[in-house]
Amino acid sequence: MTRLILILPFLSLTINAGEADPRIARIRKIFRQIEAQVKDQAFLYKKKERYDGYEVSQAVIYIDEKGRVRKLHCEGGTEDSAGSGDYYFRKDGTIFFSFVRGGSVHGCESEVRSYFDSTGRLIKRLRKDGKQCPAMWFYPLKIGDPERAYANCCFRN
Repeated sequence: MTRLILILPFLSLTINAGEADPRIARIRKIFRQIEAQVKDQAFLYKKKERYDGYEVSQAVIYIDEKGRVRKLHCEGGTEDSAGSGDYYFRKDGTIFFSFVRGGSVHGCESEVRSYFDSTGRLIKRLRKDGKQCPAMWFYPLKIGDPERAYANCCFRN
């Protein structure tokens, strides 16, 4: 049993070595650029809210000077749980990164980071769970049409 414990940290380092993937580095660079533009208020943004009697949701869409969606932020919840999702899009409209979080008063909390290639195909998914609650996700891990998601205020269809 002691050998297994000594081997696990080595395996963990081997798995994390994949973070040197140049595609992930490019995604992080674009992410930082978009977040800097959001902070500098360089994007036009629209905000909407929706309440269906049980669940409340809010969406904010960030649009660049050429009318392209670059970020969609969703958040919402109920009396006992809440979640949020941030979705980032390339200039051609394909998703490249999403960060979805959720939690509840029962101690459930999770977050998922998803990285996508230039075609929108998943490259890597990182999940961090406190106490896992599989049914707690308010928002999808990937959005293909940010305008439609915004129009629905990020509600699941």
